[in-house]
Amino acid sequence: MKRIYMTFTGLIWSVIAICAYPAVSSETSENYENGHEFVDLGLPSGTLWSTENLGAGNYNIWGNEIAWGETRRSQWDFKPESYAYFNGYETLGDETVILLENIGDNITTTVYDAARQIWGGRWQLPESSSISELIECCEFEWSLSDPAMAGVTVTGPNGNSMFIPLFPDGLRTTEDYDVPEEINFETHYWTGNSLAESGPHPSPYAYTMAIDENSINISENYPKYKRGFIRPILIPENSGIQATFSETSVTVEVRGRVISVNGPAESYDVDIINTCGTTVFSDKVFNGNNCISGVQSGVYVLRLSASGCLPSIMKIVIK
Repeated sequence: MKRIYMTFTGLIWSVIAICAYPAVSSETSENYENGHEFVDLGLPSGTLWSTENLGAGNYNIWGNEIAWGETRRSQWDFKPESYAYFNGYETLGDETVILLENIGDNITTTVYDAARQIWGGRWQLPESSSISELIECCEFEWSLSDPAMAGVTVTGPNGNSMFIPLFPDGLRTTEDYDVPEEINFETHYWTGNSLAESGPHPSPYAYTMAIDENSINISENYPKYKRGFIRPILIPENSGIQATFSETSVTVEVRGRVISVNGPAESYDVDIINTCGTTVFSDKVFNGNNCISGVQSGVYVLRLSASGCLPSIMKIVIK
């Protein structure tokens, strides 16, 4: 059963923020893609999450406020008429519908993917499936005592964590950021998925990760023209990793429970180690396809070595 914790103490939030990133806080950490830090939460898919929002510069900052499919902010009021892909209105019977330009049902990795266009590299918008995995596999701890620093600490199966800030709507309308009596903490994080078309026009809604003061879920009816934030992700290729080791000129590809090896040696010693440091597979493999037996689905470290070559290490995902 997924556990959800609630805290309302600013000091506790500070301790969480400091302790949540032991594996990725170092400036010399290798957990960077194109200059932006990521954290491995130990998720079954191997998905890696950025430690900060797009445009934030720090883990507890909101970052870019942007509408769905836009790669730069084109509006300040987040009304339909200001949306970059607004095409007018149409009256259907007693109902007036918003007409939008059709930019696709899934904009991940396209020219409409703000994470890919702004951060580059392999960064992308998460799909709704990545949000579902996060909700199902992680634990969440809220901190709300300081509205300007409100957010949720997300802890993955391997114990690594990230902080997701909440946007306290209404805080900006008060003088000197005085705390109003009631604050709406509901914050939406975009996915790359649009609701499917239900007629001749694209749906005006997109899927988001919706977080408020006590829950996190997937919303499927959030208007595309409204304010949203982006937490970029990295997805390992082929649901595993394909890598070429420069030291050994060996190419290794993992698909399911099959390891494909292509290199100069006749055979290689392979060790597969789980996130607890336990070796779950140790055997020789040969050029071509090799079956991995007795290894459950999950995220592992693969260590490959051959006679006369330095050992090489890579992360793999087995489904």
